[in-house]
Amino acid sequence: MPKEVNIIDELLHLFKETNLVKKIIKGESLPKSAFKEFLKWYQSIPPTIHVTPDLILAFENYSEKSDEAFLVALECKYFPSETDEKKRRKRFRKTFREVGQPLRNLILGYDLVILWHLFAEELDDTGIKDFVGVCNEVIQGLELPILYFATKISNKKFRLYSPWDLSNYQDIIYITRSIKNFLMETKEKGRNLFFNNSKVKERRRAIKTALNIP
Repeated sequence: MPKEVNIIDELLHLFKETNLVKKIIKGESLPKSAFKEFLKWYQSIPPTIHVTPDLILAFENYSEKSDEAFLVALECKYFPSETDEKKRRKRFRKTFREVGQPLRNLILGYDLVILWHLFAEELDDTGIKDFVGVCNEVIQGLELPILYFATKISNKKFRLYSPWDLSNYQDIIYITRSIKNFLMETKEKGRNLFFNNSKVKERRRAIKTALNIP
């Protein structure tokens, strides 16, 4: 049975293979010392609590200056196959309580935060759809600035339940292009309401510098 860390590693590899991502790393690989050092350049103080997403993705922003890029923070939650109904429901409840967790990344200056729920192939469609429906009810009802993906994962392919319910399995290229399209469609109104905050802009610049992104 794969663990969440294995799923994150697989997604990292799959995203790299698309050649559609300018750069991608695991959040834990972001050099914290460099991040803090670069913040000092801007005479800024790092947040007291340093948060890191599971994956950090950078996409080209072709509509802007050639040296600009979109920064995306992606957080994953994996639901393994579970025969014990009580344990499965407990996992669903715990994950539901954490739906807003990706929002914390916005104070670091990411253009977009993504929450991705990945379900084992063996899990029942009805239970998944009920859970995804409740998550979407919260995210959409409160207009949270989160792009929510919910999929089954099997043999490097994904059966989507959110943002769309597609019964046919899609590859990672479909997912990646969907993210890029979403970034371009929402860039005018913006997804990060903190961009008027100078501290957030400085943190964003520090992340880009630490990642060696112009």
